[in-house]
Amino acid sequence: MHQNSTDDLSSECGIDYRRLRDLLAAREWEEADEETADKMLAPIGKEGWWNVETEDIEKIPCTDLRTIDRLWVQYSNEHFGFSVQKQIWQGVGGQPGMYDYYIYKKFYDKFYNIVGWQAVIDRASEYVFNLNAPRGHLPLVGVMLLGQFNKFIL
Repeated sequence: MHQNSTDDLSSECGIDYRRLRDLLAAREWEEADEETADKMLAPIGKEGWWNVETEDIEKIPCTDLRTIDRLWVQYSNEHFGFSVQKQIWQGVGGQPGMYDYYIYKKFYDKFYNIVGWQAVIDRASEYVFNLNAPRGHLPLVGVMLLGQFNKFIL
């Protein structure tokens, strides 16, 4: 798939998504995953995910989430993206803005089975950064945020 200079790169907070688009177009999945996490931190004003709270996540504009998702879905041929992860989340009964331990457990149990992740999320050696990864595997930050805020469910 070739880079499309007419991609909608909308941002409510002035974030430039051209590098993310270019990485996805080049199928540089790992770098695109890192770029996604960085771009999502920009409106929050934090440098890392270790101290991000739910109220911080709410600062990420819907427009920007949709732009990131649209790029992932388009350049992975609907293999990756927030909306792909959303389908898995909803498939186990997840609803926007509603925390439920049992839904999280069902999601992660199902997601590990579908996506092939191990129980320890922060072990980067378990991640697969190519289209051989099961559907919904990327972006990693999406999996970690599902269900934590209302607007994640696009």
